[in-house]
Amino acid sequence: MSKAAKDKKKQAKEDEDRRKASQLAVDEAKKFLDKGQWSKAIEQLDSAIEKQGENAEAYNYKAYALKEQGNLEGALALYTTAIELNSAVVDTMCLGLAGRAFVYEAMGERDKAIDDFTKYISFNPHSDYAYNMRGSYRLAKRLPGLKLKNADLMAIMDDFHKAIEINENNYHAVANLGHCLFDHQRYKEAIVEYTRALSLKDDYWYVNYRRAIAYAEQVAHDEHEDEVARSRAAAADAAAAALPLTKKEIPSEEESLGAIIAEEVRESVARERKQWMRMAIQDFTRVIQEDKSLRGPDDEVCADAGAYVRRATCHLYLGEIERAHEDLIKAQHMQQRDEHRWAFIKPIIEQKLQITRTTLVKKPVMHSALAE
Repeated sequence: MSKAAKDKKKQAKEDEDRRKASQLAVDEAKKFLDKGQWSKAIEQLDSAIEKQGENAEAYNYKAYALKEQGNLEGALALYTTAIELNSAVVDTMCLGLAGRAFVYEAMGERDKAIDDFTKYISFNPHSDYAYNMRGSYRLAKRLPGLKLKNADLMAIMDDFHKAIEINENNYHAVANLGHCLFDHQRYKEAIVEYTRALSLKDDYWYVNYRRAIAYAEQVAHDEHEDEVARSRAAAADAAAAALPLTKKEIPSEEESLGAIIAEEVRESVARERKQWMRMAIQDFTRVIQEDKSLRGPDDEVCADAGAYVRRATCHLYLGEIERAHEDLIKAQHMQQRDEHRWAFIKPIIEQKLQITRTTLVKKPVMHSALAE
């Protein structure tokens, strides 16, 4: 064997030894990362990079640790290095792109985050994760209270649909599609998607909460539309009454039948809306009783005043005054205990309590409850 060949073989062995040593250091770093021990993880990752400077995985993990420490600029630089080092290795490069997107998002540069997930998709068009994340960031650009332009809305929905097409069990994408529809007041469609997400993940409490709100918002939306229609009808009747009197016409049989059908439709709609409010109450109750993330400091069932106020609103709609009052009293106690957090909800609680107290004061059986 020639000297050149021997040198080449020796170099290859040394490179392989460095690669293995670097990977061992990365593996050790992962253990610290799992425990949230960022500084110790960084020490191991520095060692991995020293042993093998082109180890993109080490740069990715160190960037992640720096991000968790709040060093966004440092994380951004390292993710970029990892991406440039491993442009030929799709998985590692996509990991870097996703990580850098999270950093851009944390820095308030959402468009750059979206661009990185677009690049991710160009390298791996079969990633349901990337489509879901890009759709989420696109949706997050929407200004509160404003609807997106139709083209922008369709692009976002296409991302979620594509994610679901790739992986029908991606409950995050299904839920996000529901959020998108909810934000654009398409509550019935949102409820369908939320229900589908819950069929994939039964303990998806946030989706339970959002579905409950969607039920209630659909009823409120329909009630508002009815009020607008009644106002228009009243205006039309007033205009007709101002016209010269004519001989009173007796309603035809067809008109009488139409009036009967219209009344039956109104009754059916009223029953449906009450059922939707009951379903909202069921969802709120499930979240209140089972979502451990809402537990209070003394392990009380639920420390979310908003959940009780929303459920109380549903009870009020159904005429269940006592139950509404109980929920509002609980919400009031929470608001008084944490005034800073629940300051925004205080006037709502007081307004609704005035309604329940005014009604219940007429019922002697409830006097003890009012004393609370």
